[in-house]
Parts: sequence; structure tokens; C-alpha cells
Amino acid sequence: MLTTRRKLIKQFLYVSAGFALVPACIQGPKGKAARFLKDLNIADDKELLLETIVDFLIPATNTPGAKEMEAHLFALTMIDDCYKKEDQEKFVSGLNQFDAACTKLVGHSFAEASKEQKATFIKSLNQSKENPTEVDFFYSNLKRLTIQAYTSSQFFLTKVKVYEMVPGRFHGCVPVKQNLN
Repeated sequence: MLTTRRKLIKQFLYVSAGFALVPACIQGPKGKAARFLKDLNIADDKELLLETIVDFLIPATNTPGAKEMEAHLFALTMIDDCYKKEDQEKFVSGLNQFDAACTKLVGHSFAEASKEQKATFIKSLNQSKENPTEVDFFYSNLKRLTIQAYTSSQFFLTKVKVYEMVPGRFHGCVPVKQNLN
């Protein structure tokens, strides 16, 4: 069988494209987070808890909420990339204790609680000063990063608060005042 250079290059491209697509087709092990994190070790159920919390903080109405903006993934990425190792451990510990504290106060885990029970728990978390430091650290950082993710999203900057590039607009019909120094 005679093989031409054109056929050889074509077959090589098919094989290399196949190798490039193989990692996307292989599913990771169950129980791992959806996003690859270098230092954090977050399981599926904890990621769903984070998704539920950010959905409660900024719910979807006639506009998309924090869940649709994937604010929980932004928060995980920021904590994984920008926080010190001790703070990352404190965040994960606070995440585990958060669900336990909700179960203790309301009787359900945060994901299973009703909207009123979630509001009661979050209100008690905001008002109480005797929470474990990890829970406070977790909740305050998650809330801050959720707001940051939402307010820096494309939707927010194009539909809610229209971002205007510097130097802004030029109004040629407005006279310039003289500086009277």
C-alpha cells in the first residue's frame, strides 16, 4: 500500500486531535469537585452546599442569581489561588462546621432546610458572636467572594451597572470653566 505525504499528515492530525480530546471525555472519580483545585480538597456534596449557600445569598429573580454566575466556583478558585495554606484549611473546616451548625440549630442540613429555616440560620450567624472562628471565617469570606463574583460578572457589568471605559464620554457641547486660581 502506497502512502503519500498528504495521507500521512492527515492521519497524524486525526490522531493528535483524538489525543487532545481524550482528557475531556474521561470523567473524573466521583466525589471530587467540578473544578480542578491545586490545594483545596472539596468533595461533591460540599460543592453543592456552597452552591446552595450562594444561591440563598443572591437568589435568581427575573435576573440570574449567584448560582447561575457560578459564584461558588469563583470563590473556590480565589481561595485556592490567593489564600495562605492556614486560611484554606480554616475555610474547609468552617465549611464542614457550617452544615453541622445549621443541623444543630434548625434540625436540617442547609441544603435540605426550607427558605425560612435558612433565613433563620443565616440571621443567627450574622448576629451571634459565639460562633466558632472557622464558621465566621468561612461565611464572611464566602459572602464577600460571592458579592465580588456577582458584581464583576459580565451580566452585572453589561445589564445592571453598565461599565464605562475610562476616560468616559465626551460632551462637546458643554463649555469648559476657567480655572480661577
